[in-house]
Amino acid sequence: MPYFFYNTTDASEIHGVNKMNHENKTREELVDEINKLQQEIAGLKKTREALQESDIKFKVAFESAKDAIFWADPETGLIINCNKAAEDLLEKKRGEIIGQHQTKLHPREKGEYYESVFKRHFEQKGAVDEEAEVIAKSGKIKPVHITASVTMVTGKPVIQGIFRDITERQKAFKALQQSEEKYKTLAENVNLGVYRSTVGPKGKFIEANTAMIRIFGYSSKDEFLALDVSDLYQDPEDRDSFNKKLLADGFVKDEELKLKKKDGTPIWCSDSAVAVRDEKGKVKYYDGIVENITERKQFEELQMALYKISEATHSTQSLEELFNSIHHIIDRLMPAKNFYIALYDKENGIINFPYFVDEFDETPTPRKLGKGITEYVIRTGQPLLASPEIFGELKKKKEVEVIGTPDVDWLGVPLKTQDRITGVLAVQTYTKGVRYSETDLDILRFVSDQVAMAIERKRAKDALEESEQRLSVFMDSAPDAFALFDSKLNLVEINNIGLKMMPLGTKKNGILGKHITELYPHIKDRKRYDKYQNVVKTGKPIAIDDVIIHPLFGDIHVAVSAFKVGEGLGLIVTDITERKQAEEKLRILATTDALTEVLNRGFGLLLFGKQLQLAKRNKAKLSICYIDVDGLKEVNDTYGHQEGDEVLKLVSNFLKETVREIDIVCRLGGDEFLIVLPQCPIDQALVAWGRIADKLTAFNVRETKPYIINLSRGFAEYDPKYEKTVDQLIAIADQEMYKHKHSKPTK
Repeated sequence: MPYFFYNTTDASEIHGVNKMNHENKTREELVDEINKLQQEIAGLKKTREALQESDIKFKVAFESAKDAIFWADPETGLIINCNKAAEDLLEKKRGEIIGQHQTKLHPREKGEYYESVFKRHFEQKGAVDEEAEVIAKSGKIKPVHITASVTMVTGKPVIQGIFRDITERQKAFKALQQSEEKYKTLAENVNLGVYRSTVGPKGKFIEANTAMIRIFGYSSKDEFLALDVSDLYQDPEDRDSFNKKLLADGFVKDEELKLKKKDGTPIWCSDSAVAVRDEKGKVKYYDGIVENITERKQFEELQMALYKISEATHSTQSLEELFNSIHHIIDRLMPAKNFYIALYDKENGIINFPYFVDEFDETPTPRKLGKGITEYVIRTGQPLLASPEIFGELKKKKEVEVIGTPDVDWLGVPLKTQDRITGVLAVQTYTKGVRYSETDLDILRFVSDQVAMAIERKRAKDALEESEQRLSVFMDSAPDAFALFDSKLNLVEINNIGLKMMPLGTKKNGILGKHITELYPHIKDRKRYDKYQNVVKTGKPIAIDDVIIHPLFGDIHVAVSAFKVGEGLGLIVTDITERKQAEEKLRILATTDALTEVLNRGFGLLLFGKQLQLAKRNKAKLSICYIDVDGLKEVNDTYGHQEGDEVLKLVSNFLKETVREIDIVCRLGGDEFLIVLPQCPIDQALVAWGRIADKLTAFNVRETKPYIINLSRGFAEYDPKYEKTVDQLIAIADQEMYKHKHSKPTK
């Protein structure tokens, strides 16, 4: 028996022609009747052709449907046809599906249950609209939404079931539809914005966590909840589109939105949300998670700007066209209605303005260096954000003078090429509501090197002939390594700096035409090759930090900018070894205690917190040991602070040499240390302390110092059965340490 039941009335189509009664009819009547029959036959032919055409269209729609469609015999319940989407859903060929009973589509233990549910739906409503599960050939259980009804196909009744795979929708529901208490606890302890809002193109916030309120710059929850959701959108139509998409699909994932803070500052956010429905299927509200991705988008925009500036160098036909392209690129990063580029001829001491767009002033004529604000940047070689207050101070010091219409804000950066100032890139605003910030200054400074390089390249390009020699001269004048590859990533050109990064003795003619993997074998191991191929394919530039192993100079840290040039790939490789070394020194200074070279308090406690979280997640034990150096004050008073420092260094070495690699040793301050022992019950921690005590005893026995080094210690253990925080564990260990200290005999 099929599990879809329906009530229908037997029907048959009867087409007949009344027999002609030839008797008693005249010749004219017979001819007239024959003509009518011929017309009827012609009409039937047209109807048949239309039906055939309709049948073809139906078959195309049936096969191309995204949802799985099954046809079943109402009498037997056997599958008699299905479409391509049904094959994909069940991971079976059509021949494996046709002939099966409908109940075989579902997990064995649920087939009879679904049969009874669907039977009840048919009896009550004449159709099925229900969520269920199907089982694929691989054994995978897939949730589906089924709508089924009886339809007529070629004059015969069939049960048509449409199965929509709702796996992704259910994942979204499960991710967001947690219990209210868990939801609130999670929401208040994550750095992501979590919210609940009403449905609609405007929407009202029902609930929001602290991070959500902070992201948008509001001071209180009440103030935030009074907003319409659309108030946060730069363009309210984007909210309307978001609402429609969420209602249509049931969820959105990582939707990138242009939003704004309370003060109007634009921000980029990634929003993942789900439409929560009631038992009748009506959407009650939206639950969502918001992440501020402004920095990432700014970085992407900066990278794209660098790429476009570099691309404009090659695609534009003149300096004027290049300057205009740069203007439009900068205008996408900040307000640049008033924009100019000034170029400085150091040899003649002349500054000129080849590109100048301004609301009020005409293009200045070339002039000797004077007291203008542009000249100030050239003289100092430093970027400048000049508000009216700062300009007033500079004017008072007679560093600058007013030239042209007074502005509200002026922002300019020097254009430098190989540490040589070649000009100034500047934007200015005359509108009080449009101001520049330090962020704008950083952005302009970031792109200025690329702009300076672009200008220099264009000027060089315009000055040379259209030839291969011009390209070589241009590339070899670049301060960084530069390589060009064709669409198949075979080397077309490389400059001298690029050659110096190759193995010693490499000749240019010997490597031209070689594949990039022959020149840099490591890029496949480091998954760079696929990224370079993607740049050629999509045209999207990338920036990668890499390491080149040089036979003479060791590891060379480089910054690689990869971008599409024509149909091929361009690489700009900058040696950042010194910068990386400086960053490593700064990292050590930020995380390490300068005297003892163990971790400092801040970084040590940060790692302790992460290990404690890991122990909670894995339900593992963790121990800590709080250590105090006895009698350090007496050593300082008797032998001097330098000798006291030596004691701290010795103790640090004892600890570092004895603990495991995964253990954390940090100096809390003064004469106190902390050891964090992950995955270590307290009995094992005592064993570890025994090794430290033995090392200390051995040192004291050698009498290399005129004093004895003694340590007091206290232990605390994290047991998953009992919730403890970092501060609580440290407090316990501290108390135990003092018990140990006071248990020692006094001198």
